[in-house]
Amino acid sequence: MSGMFQDEYEEAQPAHPQPIPLRAAVGEGVDFPIDAVSPTLRKAIAAIVDIVQIPAAIAAQSVLAAASLVCQAKYNVRLPTRREVPTSLFLFSVAQSGDRKTSADSLALKAVMEREKQLKDEAVQAEAKYENELAAYESSRAEAKRFKGTRQQKVTKLQEAGLPPAKPPAGILITDEPTMPGVQKLFAEAMPSLGLFSDDGASWLGGYSFQDENSSATGASLSHLWDGKPVKRVRATGFELHYGRRLSLHLMVQPGVALKLFGNKSLRDQGMMSRMLVTFPRSLRGERFWREPTEKSWKDLEEYHEKLANRLKLDMNYVDVATRELKFDTLELSPDAREAWIAFADHCEKLMAPGAIYEDIGDFASKMPENAARLAAVLSCFERTPQMLAAEGLSGKAMQAGIRIVEYYASEAVRLFGGGSVDDDSDNAQLLIDWIRKKGLSQVGLQYLSQSAPKGIRPAAPLMRAIILLKEHGHLVEITGGARLTLGGKEKFFKHAYNVVDGEQA
Repeated sequence: MSGMFQDEYEEAQPAHPQPIPLRAAVGEGVDFPIDAVSPTLRKAIAAIVDIVQIPAAIAAQSVLAAASLVCQAKYNVRLPTRREVPTSLFLFSVAQSGDRKTSADSLALKAVMEREKQLKDEAVQAEAKYENELAAYESSRAEAKRFKGTRQQKVTKLQEAGLPPAKPPAGILITDEPTMPGVQKLFAEAMPSLGLFSDDGASWLGGYSFQDENSSATGASLSHLWDGKPVKRVRATGFELHYGRRLSLHLMVQPGVALKLFGNKSLRDQGMMSRMLVTFPRSLRGERFWREPTEKSWKDLEEYHEKLANRLKLDMNYVDVATRELKFDTLELSPDAREAWIAFADHCEKLMAPGAIYEDIGDFASKMPENAARLAAVLSCFERTPQMLAAEGLSGKAMQAGIRIVEYYASEAVRLFGGGSVDDDSDNAQLLIDWIRKKGLSQVGLQYLSQSAPKGIRPAAPLMRAIILLKEHGHLVEITGGARLTLGGKEKFFKHAYNVVDGEQA
């Protein structure tokens, strides 16, 4: 019997082991709790979803970013710990190219862009006035210096010339400035409340600021801004310290770059990622067939734009106009909100224990109570008048809404942080095997890949590292002794050739 078995199957090739995924699967997330958002913002999110056909989580990120921009310029919130913290939000959206994230951002920020244009027009007038006042000041100083008298008399004359006029700020509210020194320069020269919003966050994360030698410093600077610390700017002519600055952040990034960032241990250890509110919803590509948006959606979006525009037109309060240091009103927690916050803080602490659900995101979980308070403040200050907020503070209902939303972000952090690729070699290997399978190739040769693979992988060093990873993970199996293959329409012998394991097994 055994002989018959051997005869019948002796020509069979041994089965290759099942390929191991190069990146850890992150699974599918839960739905964004849109019903927890305050009425005007909730309707704006639903309108953008209807008009653009985009996941609610992406629309929510853009709307919350805009609301945070107007709130952070006016308010701090006082926690039960007695610390006053900013109401700035750091938001991070992961979506594929073609998922319409830019369209969502454009609708959410329309009123901000219009207000920025008004500020730029006003800045032209203010700059002309400043130049005249500066000329008059310099003339007075020059005349005082020419004064023939005692030293004290000259000092008196110089004092009479007064202080130099304050240079008007550049009319900029939002930027996608790709470097941290550039952001610091904006805080010195532009508005003291800014939004760093980019629908191409990969250019920011892949640029100078996040090169290996700069990423820790950039992360620290962003963390300091989230904390509300003063902006330190070192220049060739000296050192500047700017108080009362606020930054909201919303970066939209493609999955490959995002997962690499989530796996960056130095940024996790430094603390930047613990401050980020991340979402990575399921793509709707393939489901977005044409349908006419409802009139209600356009009306709700118009109502949101009008309310956002009105808040943007409110004058900022300054401790000192010359330095543009912002003066903030303090949002107090009502008794109900305080009770809810304390209970939530204890709940988060319990879930950070060894073996509990937040153990691996303890850095993020430790800031969940503060982020809940910030979210509650943003929702409230967009909907309620300053008089109502001053009289009543943040309600228990607002705090519960902030808690629900931050728990959504916690579920995303559990799902995503540390689950992605953490090195370029893994990314290159994934890109290469995806390219091979898209071509429908069952066998490949090394020389062919060095000439035809995606350009970034063709050089010998990255190509060989990618192939080694693909072999180790069972995606490629080397053909002993090489093979004669037809690739690119030509038949030739390849000394280094590989069988491609069926992608359906991966």
